[in-house]
Amino acid sequence: MINVDSKQYSNFSKSDGIIGIDCNVDHFAVSDKNSKGQLISSRALKFNIVGKTSGQITKIIESEVMELVNSAERANKPLAIETLDTTRSKVSNAYGNKKANFKLICSLITK
Repeated sequence: MINVDSKQYSNFSKSDGIIGIDCNVDHFAVSDKNSKGQLISSRALKFNIVGKTSGQITKIIESEVMELVNSAERANKPLAIETLDTTRSKVSNAYGNKKANFKLICSLITK
């Protein structure tokens, strides 16, 4: 791990647009939008976490996030990520066991 000094002047302005991120189990979907909200470009940063240890998963995701931050810095745009409230789903767990769900998703990804 490294310590990164926080910059005194961070870009929170959306006047040039934003870079939006959607997190999924096997990739980050990234969209670059202009100030009017029109899509400029999109891409997927794919990764594989199947069969990896928690430490390996952390490093894999960390490297992808560093790429996202670097691209946002180059474009001079803030990153926007959806905040989901999963409180209800964690309590009720309508789809069964977390481990079983993860194994099911992983099996679908590897096909």
